[in-house]
Amino acid sequence: ADTFAFTGTVTGAGESNVPLFFAKTSGTTSVNSGTVTLIDFDTATVDTNSGFDTTNHKYTIQSGHAGKYIFHFIAKMRSATLHKVRESDIQLFKNGSSICSNNSTYNQNLALQYSTDGFFMVDASVGDYFQVYAKMTIDSGTGNVNNGFFIGYKVTT
Repeated sequence: ADTFAFTGTVTGAGESNVPLFFAKTSGTTSVNSGTVTLIDFDTATVDTNSGFDTTNHKYTIQSGHAGKYIFHFIAKMRSATLHKVRESDIQLFKNGSSICSNNSTYNQNLALQYSTDGFFMVDASVGDYFQVYAKMTIDSGTGNVNNGFFIGYKVTT
């Protein structure tokens, strides 16, 4: 094997992955059975380019930052009453349309709660906006979504 002795600074290695944001839910979003509902990501703990809107729960691509982005999103979906969740679905929306969905079905053994996540790479232009939605099928009552986070960052190509 080769041995390398570095005596200076390594430059040009890796990538910066900015813009970067990390948003999370601080409360609970109620979901009616069969209804696609925007998840309330209302706290941005990291937002390097001020692109996350905590009022409208969306990330918008800022000027000068078009390119490929990776998004990761997760939330705990729970029935208001015991073991009533038949299906949970988390979706990434781009400009108001679903572009990625992760669906889990529990036909035989209904679940009390389930953490559902998604991971997606997408081309984004300036002004494009991204939001995360939840959909649950519940045998009775309503559902709740909480303990969620939504992360995104630009990938250098």
